[in-house]
Amino acid sequence: MTTLLSLLLPILLLLSSTAGAAPATGDPAKPSILLNTPVATTLVETDTEALLAWRKRADDNPTLLLFSNDPFLLPIPETVKKDALNLVLNADAGNFRRRAVLPTSDPLLLPGMGVSAALEAGMFSRLIWVLPLDEKAPLPTVEKIREQLLNHGVLDKTEANRLKKVAGHFTGSVRGIPLDIYGSNNLPDLTGPLAVHIDLSFFSVRYRNEIRTPVYSLLGEDLKRWKQQRWAVNTVSISFGNLSGHVPLGIRFLGRDLKQILEHPAMLDDPLPRTWDLRARALYLENFFKKEEMLKIFNEMDRLEPDNPDVLYGLYQVQRRFKNGNAALQRLAEAVRLDPGYGLEYFTLADTAMEKKRPDAALQMLSLAAATHPESPAPLLRQMEILEQINRRQPMTGLLQRLKSMPWSKIYYAKALEQIQNRQPPRDHPATDKNR
Repeated sequence: MTTLLSLLLPILLLLSSTAGAAPATGDPAKPSILLNTPVATTLVETDTEALLAWRKRADDNPTLLLFSNDPFLLPIPETVKKDALNLVLNADAGNFRRRAVLPTSDPLLLPGMGVSAALEAGMFSRLIWVLPLDEKAPLPTVEKIREQLLNHGVLDKTEANRLKKVAGHFTGSVRGIPLDIYGSNNLPDLTGPLAVHIDLSFFSVRYRNEIRTPVYSLLGEDLKRWKQQRWAVNTVSISFGNLSGHVPLGIRFLGRDLKQILEHPAMLDDPLPRTWDLRARALYLENFFKKEEMLKIFNEMDRLEPDNPDVLYGLYQVQRRFKNGNAALQRLAEAVRLDPGYGLEYFTLADTAMEKKRPDAALQMLSLAAATHPESPAPLLRQMEILEQINRRQPMTGLLQRLKSMPWSKIYYAKALEQIQNRQPPRDHPATDKNR
């Protein structure tokens, strides 16, 4: 059975915009040498939010150097392309985030369309996509990558047929500009102005655990390779990427750590900061189920950095291992207060509660998700489904009214909109209504 929520997820998940202006690190008009000199770095939630940084330097006509497991080239529907382009070029940051980043019911752009929108706006002269590969892994065959990119709408048939392998990488074109695809173990030599964007999926798809692929070793090896390339960059941005569902919240901390290194590249030659070293130890102990030692480590991290949302989220995870629900939820609430992106966890907790046949707990978690971002319809839709499953009718009326009052995109969510509009408020049945 097709449900309202299934028509919207995974793209209508709880999301927070936590981007902030990067600190000044010298003359913004003068290119920095990546990881050799400090570079102001913008941390964003999604690829689409990076457009706010990219448009500031679009007149430089740079090459986009993209480190990601996703090229963010989902096609923009023709019917919204004009409005989306106007949004990209002219909207203020608040309105842009509401229509292209936050999970509202009436978006103009969805996560995954960021590079497509940039190319439509003429922001880049060339796209170089670096695929995350294991150390000795080869590139996929040209036939395989053609098939994947064609099936996902990244390339059209003509572009896919023109894609070829040359000197250890793929070359072709996309949306009228040159496209090159490299593996992470075979980096390109580049000149000219570069805009660099790093999505955390670049690391998360290769991270196994702290025994096989220690996270800071993985990060350090990549960054040292990048440093040797001496790329001249004028814009650098990082996206958390958790909305995609492919980047777990447990690795969200890496976004802030990476930003710190890019802005202070001398850190590459120094020992790990104290809290980073403690985190690595805790992640290692996780493999041996040593929750008592993990709790001591995270408490020490919390003492050193009491307002760090990543540390608070780690404490939440450890408290869950102790099955201390109230303490865990308190830590999660503190993390969400500082970084609402961690509010995605409420969806996971709701699913866990339903698996344990605890619908009231699931509804409570979804209420917390809705409170974090009132404009998101996702928690309301999930609550509707649960109330239907448990035959609790009275609360459904208010939820349905709230959903009907929302502005809905007829392009992205036509079927969901039709179901919501045609749905009638449920009638109470005293014999079965468990809310009475």
